Amino acid sequence: MPTPLSNNLFPDESESVVTALVPLPSDPNILSIRVDGRARDRLRLADIESLGLKVGLPWTPELSRRIERAKTRVTVRRAAFRFLGRRSYAKAELKQRLTRHEPDESIVDEVIEELESEGWLDDEAFARQVVESLCRTREAGPTLILQRLLQKGIEEDLALRIAQECTDECNSTDSAFSLAQSHLIKLGSVPPKTAIRRLASLLARRGYDEETIEMVIGKLGLPSSEDQD
Repeated sequence: MPTPLSNNLFPDESESVVTALVPLPSDPNILSIRVDGRARDRLRLADIESLGLKVGLPWTPELSRRIERAKTRVTVRRAAFRFLGRRSYAKAELKQRLTRHEPDESIVDEVIEELESEGWLDDEAFARQVVESLCRTREAGPTLILQRLLQKGIEEDLALRIAQECTDECNSTDSAFSLAQSHLIKLGSVPPKTAIRRLASLLARRGYDEETIEMVIGKLGLPSSEDQD
């Protein structure tokens, strides 16, 4: 009767252990994970530490799954930096882009949180950048500013605060008057009613409220809507 093959020829993975963690010569922040003396995977030093990997640790199926998740997180992080290398992003907007490539939202959320903690993502700074760019290229009222921030993925509470601060710092009536005055010159000799209608429409599109529009019309010396009845 033939002698059964020893199980040692086909060792159970659960009996394997991490035997070395070796930094790569090309990048010391990336470590090669050796299991039973053989290279098994590569991970960032930060992930090695967060997983608690150390020499002598048993190589279990659960540890293998956690390492695969960490590797996926690295891939998502690289994709995030490709996006951030082109322009700034709000957290929600970047998450939307990343989930197109990685369906596991929990991994994307981990990467977003990591990038935020490292200072790569800052929604308040991004929101102020959006407002600065918007106001530099065109006169804009608080409603338009708020709308633009929400479109960029800024949370409503933060967007409202930034829009209000912008209104406080820059007199909304003055900016609306400057816009209307310059546009009125372009209108030439059109009838007052037509001028008012076009100016009101312009100011409304730029996010100014009805009260501000009425004040501007009056300041320009044009008849108000009540005077035209």
